[in-house]
Amino acid sequence: MNIVIVGRFSPPVLACIRSWGRRGNKIGFICIDDGNGLKPRSRYLDGYMTITGKDLYQNSGIFKISSFLGQFNTNVLSCIDDNIACWLSDNAFQFDKKLFPAFPSSQMVKKVLSKTLQIRVATKAGFDVLPEYLIDNDNIETLTIAPEHFPLCLRPSEPHHMVPSFKVKLIHSYIELKEFAKTIHIKKNGKIIGQPFRNLPNLVVHGIRSQKGETKLISAFIIHRKFEGVTLTLQPYPDLNRDLADRCSVFVQLLGLTGNFHFEFLFDPETKQAFFLEINLRFGGTTAKVLSCGYDEPMYALEAYGIESDSHLPVIKQRIVSNKQAVLKYMAKAVCHKLSPLDYPDEAILKKVLTCIKGLFFFHDEVMSLDDFKGSVSLYLNNIIQILKRD
Repeated sequence: MNIVIVGRFSPPVLACIRSWGRRGNKIGFICIDDGNGLKPRSRYLDGYMTITGKDLYQNSGIFKISSFLGQFNTNVLSCIDDNIACWLSDNAFQFDKKLFPAFPSSQMVKKVLSKTLQIRVATKAGFDVLPEYLIDNDNIETLTIAPEHFPLCLRPSEPHHMVPSFKVKLIHSYIELKEFAKTIHIKKNGKIIGQPFRNLPNLVVHGIRSQKGETKLISAFIIHRKFEGVTLTLQPYPDLNRDLADRCSVFVQLLGLTGNFHFEFLFDPETKQAFFLEINLRFGGTTAKVLSCGYDEPMYALEAYGIESDSHLPVIKQRIVSNKQAVLKYMAKAVCHKLSPLDYPDEAILKKVLTCIKGLFFFHDEVMSLDDFKGSVSLYLNNIIQILKRD
């Protein structure tokens, strides 16, 4: 099978290339790059082409992609980013009719991106949901927020309804909220979702739902360390409550999802209470990490979209997985007192630094792989070049 993936060279893309390539498939990569990095490399990469940001979401980009797909004799097309999935889905009529898309339709992506809808469905599915405030330009002056709900964690209801966009923001008072609102343009029908901040680890639940409506291969992973709003360390969580897994199945059934998904919860390890945060219907920041633990999300995704694969039931390895470049960055910011309350957990700087030093030796790296040393070096060198050019 000839599989092509579209996206920026990143750990989840490399994870997909490795996963599919290890099963004997021929792998192609359409790399989005503005000429700032090195050529993508991997033992399992059979061909690639580059398109620039100027071609992204344009007819010129679709023409170049279509040409590469034809030359590569592509059977299956996949991608990483939600926006790219929408773009490819809306232009699928320009591709070979025999091409099989292994990504959700633009209608489904836009539906799932609505955090307001997600919270409504989460309540129906029986998840615990934190109190929420829907904030927009019309109600910011009259909104009443309970004092005990500060600090407030803000997220956009839909990513592209905010200019400039943001992922998460911590607000400590109503005055600070009003000041922040002045710096953000909220587009029509857009909302900012505000929920009480809880200083807890995250629980990520990965799974797939097939075209026949079967939800399966659900595995849980706990995130004991967070950095800049994303996962710093991840490890398997074998004690997933059966009731929580069932509610995940109910949720994806209510939304009618197909494909690979992952839920994110705030999780209290003592009470086992999980507070719903969001669901994503794509590969993401935990894809390479869970693959390192034995959960082969790229292969399971093909199965979910009805593509024949030789995937096996996951054999989960108990290990702590991280990205060691991110660990070094986290340690540098800790030393310089530049971490925020969102960088969980709140510990003494010395403890954070010692944990990082230990992690550099004992954490399993999501990128480094002895069977694909070429890919590991290529990705890390690309990251270093990007950092140097930004600075």
